[in-house]
Amino acid sequence: MSIPRGTAAAPVAVSVTSSATLLRAANTSRKALLICNNGAADLYVGLSDVTAASGVPVKASGGVLTIAPPFITGQAIYGRTASATIDVRVWEVT
Repeated sequence: MSIPRGTAAAPVAVSVTSSATLLRAANTSRKALLICNNGAADLYVGLSDVTAASGVPVKASGGVLTIAPPFITGQAIYGRTASATIDVRVWEVT
């Protein structure tokens, strides 16, 4: 994914638990998201009702999920694990 000139990338670290954890708030200006799982357990990404069964899996220890057009959404994005607490890095491009 390339970041076009004139856009802003805002990286954040998020501690994700086995409850739905906000990764990025709703943002209608969002152009892309890059989510990197730095933890030792798998991450599941989705909307506020995300579960391990319904979420998009991001493998442990460096798994990456890029959400870009045509799949990008302005809705809030959440993550959760099956049972652990993990470190996740999220870059939002606006």
